[in-house]
Amino acid sequence: DLDNGQWWPDVEDLLVKYQVDLCLWGHVHNAEQTCPLINGRCVKPSAPGGYDAPVHAVIGNGGQSLSPHCLPQTACCCSSDGPACAEACEALPPWTLWRMDTFGYASIVVDGARELVVNFYEDCVGERHGATMRRCTDY
Repeated sequence: DLDNGQWWPDVEDLLVKYQVDLCLWGHVHNAEQTCPLINGRCVKPSAPGGYDAPVHAVIGNGGQSLSPHCLPQTACCCSSDGPACAEACEALPPWTLWRMDTFGYASIVVDGARELVVNFYEDCVGERHGATMRRCTDY
């Protein structure tokens, strides 16, 4: 969210300068992933295999409560419990790849400098391991 404050352009400049691939953010109690992002816009590398921009991941859905995705200054929210209004669910910014407001956790798998994968999992009653999460029926 570019409205976070006057400090953001300076931080983003450093992230791009030092070619940061992934930024993990918390505090907000939900989960979200962006495209590679600079100045609020999705970007692609200038050459195949080149650096593009940081991907931002909110990994706050392990918290004590959840934060639904709402339209600014309204009570119009998109929630896994059912939308208060459909407009909030349809109003995803162009830079978000997906959003989730259910309890869960994330894991990171790194294969040297070749690959970094972030996996997000929904919490399931009685099941806490990623391999068994696919069989969950009660969230």
